[in-house]
Amino acid sequence: MANEIIYQGRSSESLSSNIKADLFNPDGTVNATAIALAEVGTTYVFRGDFPASQPAGEYYVRVYDSGAPTVILGQGPMGWDGAKEITLLDVSISRKLLQNDTVTDPSNGSVTVLDDDDTTFMTATAYNDAGTVTPYDGTAGVNHRTDFS
Repeated sequence: MANEIIYQGRSSESLSSNIKADLFNPDGTVNATAIALAEVGTTYVFRGDFPASQPAGEYYVRVYDSGAPTVILGQGPMGWDGAKEITLLDVSISRKLLQNDTVTDPSNGSVTVLDDDDTTFMTATAYNDAGTVTPYDGTAGVNHRTDFS
């Protein structure tokens, strides 16, 4: 396990040894603090190790400058499987989910993420209600989406 926490920094932060990350549990309690993030060359990309002792689950990462700890540089969720490092496949899937076109079809309640060549990459079912009783039909907003498969 190495370099799983990644922060895309700013040019003004280059060569800083003060970039740290805190790890939080889903309920907001602090899990680990002051995880050192080191810059990869002079790229403004900082990486640090996820604590190996942590079980698989969802966590939240907050990045800050330890010289000014009240200034948050970035934060967000992080899924952890307990062992696996981030792979190029993980990055590719994440990029597609975040960048590629997503089509919601009210005729059948489907949500489709398109692949880079505009073919179907992943699909899910959308629902008007959070309880997944009423499939999305275009008359109200999507309030629940099942896992993509």
